[in-house]
Amino acid sequence: MNEILNRKNYRTFSSQCKGAGVTSIDVVRSESGREVRIRYRARDPRTGKVFQGEWVAPKRDGEAERSEKDFFALAEKDFAVTRRGAEE
Repeated sequence: MNEILNRKNYRTFSSQCKGAGVTSIDVVRSESGREVRIRYRARDPRTGKVFQGEWVAPKRDGEAERSEKDFFALAEKDFAVTRRGAEE
């Protein structure tokens, strides 16, 4: 279920960014007790509007690593990805 929601949210984010002419996104990875969160955001260069989203994966049986690879494969196809340090 998480995977379907993650892809839907990313698809919405991607279409909004492409419509605004965004070419690069910033990505931050953070871990909590039972899940890994990948937060992504972009800013429209003309209007300054911010687009953001989140990709959530549970930390069980290597699912987080697999899901993280899926996200970066999608994101790097569409945008130039800048990875930031982990959030505290």
